Amino acid sequence: MSDQLHHLLAQLQDTTPAVTLTQVIRFIGHASCVKDYIVLCQRARVPHNTIPPFIPSSVASLLSEASHISQEEAAIWWTVLKDLIWDEVYVAGLGISTADLQTQPNGPFHRLCTGPGISAFSFYPRSLYCSSPQCQSKQTPLKKAEIKRVVFFTKDHGPLPAHDVHMYCRNCNANYHHNYSVWKGTRTYHAGTPDSALQVGEHQYVETRLIRHWINAMIHGWNSARNSASLYNTDYTHLVDRYKDHLGAVWPCTFKLEHSDVWDGFALLSLLKDSQGQDTVLKVPHGGLQRDRFTEAMKARNTRIKICGYPELLHYCNRCTRIMTDENGGQYKVSAMVIDGVTMGHACCAEFNCKEPLQKQNDRFCKTHSHLNSICSIFGCTKTVLKGSRACSDPTHQVMEVEYKDTNKSSRQLRQRLDHAKRVIAQEEGEEDDSLDSATHEPDQEFEVDLTSNTARRLDTLSPVGEHVAPNEPGCQEVSAQATAGSSAGKGTMKKKIRTQFGRKRTHNEQIMVAPCGVIGARETFYGAEAVGSVAEFMKRTYERIFLLYGIRPDHFIFDNNCSVARHVKDDPWFDGLGLTVDVFHFKSKHKATDYFCQTKCNPANFPELIGENGEGWFFNSSACEQNNVWTGGFQSMCREMRVDKYNFLLDEMFMEKNKLTIAELKRQGCNPGYWKAGDIARS
Repeated sequence: MSDQLHHLLAQLQDTTPAVTLTQVIRFIGHASCVKDYIVLCQRARVPHNTIPPFIPSSVASLLSEASHISQEEAAIWWTVLKDLIWDEVYVAGLGISTADLQTQPNGPFHRLCTGPGISAFSFYPRSLYCSSPQCQSKQTPLKKAEIKRVVFFTKDHGPLPAHDVHMYCRNCNANYHHNYSVWKGTRTYHAGTPDSALQVGEHQYVETRLIRHWINAMIHGWNSARNSASLYNTDYTHLVDRYKDHLGAVWPCTFKLEHSDVWDGFALLSLLKDSQGQDTVLKVPHGGLQRDRFTEAMKARNTRIKICGYPELLHYCNRCTRIMTDENGGQYKVSAMVIDGVTMGHACCAEFNCKEPLQKQNDRFCKTHSHLNSICSIFGCTKTVLKGSRACSDPTHQVMEVEYKDTNKSSRQLRQRLDHAKRVIAQEEGEEDDSLDSATHEPDQEFEVDLTSNTARRLDTLSPVGEHVAPNEPGCQEVSAQATAGSSAGKGTMKKKIRTQFGRKRTHNEQIMVAPCGVIGARETFYGAEAVGSVAEFMKRTYERIFLLYGIRPDHFIFDNNCSVARHVKDDPWFDGLGLTVDVFHFKSKHKATDYFCQTKCNPANFPELIGENGEGWFFNSSACEQNNVWTGGFQSMCREMRVDKYNFLLDEMFMEKNKLTIAELKRQGCNPGYWKAGDIARS
């Protein structure tokens, strides 16, 4: 290889007497980076696998700049070295790092990137021939091309100038891009492993490694798309400013990363991985707004996961499954799933338990219940609202709306937060501040109406230390109305607590099913409340299909209120043979010893298979959900204002990615994780 290069070096000395080996290697390296562009500039009928006999002037300018020779010399050097340049194995053997050449600060690619097709990176279609089933001329090379300037956001080198080249088939008008093809308004992404760079906008590409980095930041640090974009821009501020000065007049887009680029990169990579796992291809509309491009695809995946569940529903390992031996020497498995809810949710219709999505994020009611916007926001009142108001003409109701609006003013909110902070400090120091009226810190959000003076006071929305409030917007009360006689205001004063719905409502909680080993099996949004019937339905619907197909389901469901669930499902044959136990913590601290049904039916000690080895401790970790909820709750601030489709997509993706990490850790710890299949050992 070295002899061949020295032989060619001798030939080049006829043109450039002072030529050096370093110049030749730089020429070969830079030329190998722009081979696609050289091919693109050849005549339409020239096959792509033919080494081009000449180079365009823009490439000659690049190679001249890189090797410190004239453009005329560059054209001659090409005729001598083109065979070596086209030999990828030979170029790799020279130890040339094209990545280093492409990302070299102030290198030839950066200095000449304003030229056509010359930049640090250029993105071409995977194939240079039409692959459309409808095309009758698949052997004709794709030559009709358009080049546009884009920004390539990389993990290690920051934003870089790049070019996107998409090609048309003259016969069928199919349009081929780096990641996808377009035909009749439908964008079809390539099947299989996602590309190393993904187009997330009209002029934006993102390195796949960088998107995975953002996903890991979401999982481990609850980083939102906006925070990830802000961190990236902070790290590469010097590049953004430099490109703005150097290319701002000619580049059609900014080199600053937007949070929408982060979200679209996350959504696209997740959908591509999902399509790969399902052995399908991702198809989305090519037209329309970028923010809506993946919405229907996300909804379709959300629906499939809701029906089929996570793949980990069939998971087993030594921590969540136990193999037991009966008195006859036969073996059977014992597995468990733990269920609990975490208080977080998205905006939803204010009609109780309505699951129809809102048309706009700030709406109070869905399309079906939109007529309720004209009804007074006071619970139990059916009068029509006044124009520009959310309350009827009742003076008391009008006063409550005024109080609601006043409470949301910043000055009053800050005073309330100050009072709340003083109480927290006092409690932490073991003291009580009598100057703070405890009535203003009730956990229930409601209005207190003085029926004597016709005035209203909205009780504080901040809860006492350690207590949780319902996940509703201010003014969304979920407590029963009550009237009391006598108060600190004076004997005989009549006061009444009234429920209202001035603001938006949020879903009640996310109910999560977790194996004792920490693997998440399923998730369900509870809209109205953590009702016993809803929990029982969650259990059954999650495993009903899998039980029919594989004969596999948990032998125990562990839930903090399973005594009520057991009473609710006592006549449902699907639950026959299933253990419905209460987790150890709640059983000891929350359930009465005099409740004999609970003590005999839901006591973990009543099930020998739940007791640890040698009768000590417990085999299964019944607090797995509580531990998982600490992590899940971190996503509340990130997704609380998302529309329902994005909300579900984000949580499902985070849960499945966390499962991969958990299973990998179980493998390292020797817990032998795997997946059940039909016919595996099960309880007879």
